[in-house]
This record gives sequence, C-alpha cells and structure tokens, in this order.
Amino acid sequence: MSQPSGAKHSSDSKDKDPKDSEAQKVEKSTKAELPTWVRGRYSTRESFYRRNNWVLRSCYQRNGPLVRVRSAHSNVEAYEIPRRNIIEKIRNLPTPLAAYTTSDFSPDETIDPFYQANIDKYKPKLRNDQAANDDDNDDFIHCLVLNCISYFPSERPTPEPVSITCQQGIYPESKRKDCFLLPLTAEQKALIPSGLSEESQKVYHTLITVAEKRSTARITPVNLLVITDLAKDYDDLTAMVILKELHRLGLIVLKGFVANLDPAQKRACFGRGALDSLGLGFVPIARGTKAQTKDHPVDDYEFDCSFMAPEDTVFEDGYNLIESIYLEAQETSSTVSLLLISSLTDISNAATGELNQLMADYTRSVTLQGGYTVTEDNELVPNNDAANNNFDFPAAQRFHKFIHDARIPSIVYTKVAAFATPLFTNLFTGMEDTGHPIGAHLRRVEVTQDIAFYKKACLPPEQRFRPFMDRDWFLKSRTSWYDEDRGDQPFPEGDEIVPYLTKIVAYDALAAVGSAGCDVLDALGVLKQNSEDLEQESPHKIIGIQGVDDGVNGEKMANAIYSLLLGSLLACQQRLDVPR
Repeated sequence: MSQPSGAKHSSDSKDKDPKDSEAQKVEKSTKAELPTWVRGRYSTRESFYRRNNWVLRSCYQRNGPLVRVRSAHSNVEAYEIPRRNIIEKIRNLPTPLAAYTTSDFSPDETIDPFYQANIDKYKPKLRNDQAANDDDNDDFIHCLVLNCISYFPSERPTPEPVSITCQQGIYPESKRKDCFLLPLTAEQKALIPSGLSEESQKVYHTLITVAEKRSTARITPVNLLVITDLAKDYDDLTAMVILKELHRLGLIVLKGFVANLDPAQKRACFGRGALDSLGLGFVPIARGTKAQTKDHPVDDYEFDCSFMAPEDTVFEDGYNLIESIYLEAQETSSTVSLLLISSLTDISNAATGELNQLMADYTRSVTLQGGYTVTEDNELVPNNDAANNNFDFPAAQRFHKFIHDARIPSIVYTKVAAFATPLFTNLFTGMEDTGHPIGAHLRRVEVTQDIAFYKKACLPPEQRFRPFMDRDWFLKSRTSWYDEDRGDQPFPEGDEIVPYLTKIVAYDALAAVGSAGCDVLDALGVLKQNSEDLEQESPHKIIGIQGVDDGVNGEKMANAIYSLLLGSLLACQQRLDVPR
C-alpha cells in the first residue's frame, strides 16, 4: 500500500511532478472525468472517507429503497439507502469482506492475513475521522467497501478491486466492468431456456442476478400496468412477449393490460389470445377507448392471426381495470408503474379525473414510447410528431402535465433510440422456427405491414402515415436499399420492396425492456448513461434525441431484445412455469 485510505489529495503544483507514480497519474486524469454531481460535492482536499462515503450511498441507488436527503455540505441532493439494507448487501459480497461484516466473524478462519493486516491498519484512522456519522461501525463498513471497489490502487487494501455492481456508478464508461454475475443455482439455471446462444444465456444470467440481488435486499418486483394498441403494429406484440419473460424471471409483476385504439374490442381479443398463448391466462386485459381524435384506418394484416379470442368475449372497461389496480396498491401499500405504448387518452382520463389523487400517490414511475421536451423548469411538453401523442394530443398534454404536477419520474424512448437499435428479420425467422404461433404471426405480419407502410410512403404527404415518412425515409430507415450504390436503378414498386425488407424497428420493445427498472438497464448496459447520471440531470429522461444523442448502446439493446423475444417463445414451448 502506498498510502492510507484516509490520506488527503491536493490539487496544487505536485500534479506536474514527474515522479508521480502511474497510478497517481491515472487517478488525476480520471477525477476530471467523474460525473458533475460527484466532482461538485467532494473537494480534493477532503479525506477519502468523507468524499466517498456519500458516493457509496448514492451508488446503492439502483439496488434498494431510497431516502432522498440533502447534505449539510452541499446543495446537491444525494440518495441514502436505509442502513440495515446496506449491511444486508455487504454481507452478500465475496469473502473475506462478507465475513468481516458478520457478527459471528472469526479472523483466524476466514480472513486472508494480508487483507486482515490492512483492515487493522486503517480501522483506527477511519473510526477517528471527524466526518464520521452516528454509527461508527456502519460508517467504517461503508468506507471499507469503498476501499475495496476503488479503481485506484492507492485507495485499495487489496491488490485487485472487488468487482461488484456499484463500481459502475462511480467511474466513467471506460473504467466500468460487467455487472458482477452471481453463481447460478440449479433452480436458477433451469429458468434459462435451452437453445439460446452463449450471448443470450449471458443476458439471462444478468437478469437472474438482478432478480436475486433484489430478493436479497427485499425489493419487490415492479408492479406494471400496460396500455397498448395491440395489432396496429407488430412492435406492441413484441413488447408483450418481452414483458412475459420479465414477469417469468421475477423482475416485474404484470397487473394488467388495457387495449385501446379503435376497434378496441378486437384489439382486446387479439391481446387475450396472445396472453393465453404465452401462459399468461391469469393476467387481465380490458377494453380501452377509441383513443383518437380522427379516424384511424384498419389494415387487413392487423387481425390476421390464429390466436384471436372470440369476438364476443366480454371485457372489463379499461377505466375500471385501472381503478382496481390502483385500489389494490392503496390497500397493500405498494406502487404501480406504467408502461404506455399507445394513445394517452385512457391514462389521461383516469389521471385527470376521479383517480387523480390516487394515481398521484401510488404511481412509482412512467415509461413511455413517444417523445417529449423537458423545459428548464422540468416541465414536460409532448411532441406532436410522436404518433402516440398525435392520436389524441390534448390528452397527451393533460397527462404530461399530470406527471409534472405529481412529481412522478418518467423515461421516454423515442424513435431515435429505436432506429439506433440494429434488429434484423432473422429475429422473426428464429421466433417462427420455435413453432409458437406468435413467432409465425410476427414473421408474416412484418412483411405485410412493411409492404403496406411502403406503399403509403410513396403517396402524397396527406395520405402517408405521417407527412415526413416518405419513400426516401422508409428506404433509409427500414430497408437495405441504400446499403449499395444503386446508380440509375429505379426505386422498387409495391411488392418489389420485399427483398430489401431486412430491418426491424421495434419501438415498443425498447420501452418494454426499460420498464423492468433502472437496475436492469444498468446491468445490461443498454443505455449510454447509468441511471444515477440520468437521475441527476432530470426526473424526466429522454432516450434518443434527434441530432444530439441516440441514448442507447445499440448492439447491447438489440442483444437484450433478441434474447428475450426468442427466449420467451422457447420457454413457452419448453413449458417453463410462469408464476402467477
């Protein structure tokens, strides 16, 4: 060890000392890259303990219930997790650290001599630090963990850092390691469908690890209410398939679906049949509203499937289902998270009507597919060019105002993020090969939908799906046409487009993955920023801003979507149990 963990760092002229060790040079260059909220809070002249104890508490944000606090030393808000949960988490870290924090600790049996010597060396200094809080033992443990996960050798009591998840929250992208994957038990291994690639198996391993860490910290799964316009586009069904798998793995609990957009009855029938085929017969689905201010044409391909429920199926009204889910949350002192991937009419009617206070009190978070702008005052202004807002723009305005007024955090996945996620038609081919009827439907409807879309894109602006979605836009964003120099080759007409339909744009699939929670997003590494960095910027997060940042690590997001879609259908065919 080159210096005790309580040593002070100076920002004076010694930065230029040619005798600086390589580790010190790395440390100095990396400090400038730390997130603004870290740099602003911790002076380089403060002790290691005082700087980093708060960082540790902030970095546990993804793993447990939080208490928002304000430090006496700064105007910046931090997040502190209840101490008993911190202790529980630390006890689950790799030995010898875990052994040291337990009450029945025996040094002679479990602690490496080198490690024990360093603990003894620094413990007195840490306990005497004047910045210590009330419980010296808890604070010492915090600092000990920070020492172990530090990127800088001068601050570690061991030669190599302990690789645990919260390291990702402290250092920038280039210094991160993969999520620390827990060894799987035989029961957990049985959750992974057979037939997946090694890369897809790692996605499942990551998700099972997150679920296990939540369970250890006594964090309940996300209670999710979904509002969707099933069958209008294939991506709503892809979202449902992904959600089924997140539910099976214990990351979310599907409380119900509302199928809106005219004809809502047929969309509910489509959804009921799809849910039943996925083993989710116990999940309720309700009939929503017309959900539009102008007529929406229904294409022939929308309801051409083998799993539709009978058209005379009786469904609960969407408003009533929303009310019952929130009343249950009130009775059980739990919360509801919303996944909104269609028109906002139904949720706006509930949130701005008689359920206003109930939803304000018990909504945990909102995940949307669409688009909005965040003003300097953190107010939300929905974008009229986002289809889900445009269906009923006054409703979108009312609901975004509700989110702002009720101070409910939200995250929106835009078309920019979807186009940055490279998915190809081999995905639906693979799903079709599983033999599940949803796989066959998605493969067929992907072609027929895109043919219809292309034909509309070639029409005058007023007849297109959206005026800007012209032929050139379609060929660039949804086909491989421009992958080669076509010279004077004429544009394809009608069905001639089929050989070039190689790309899949699954807008709602991104939002479905995101609805599982920030810890899932961070563990999978699908976003360019970690959740705590996004949280510091605004309670309302935009993933994908045109001309600025697409917001996603496209390959990782695509891999997560591919793995969950294929794995979900394989799990059905292999009769892997879906918990109620």
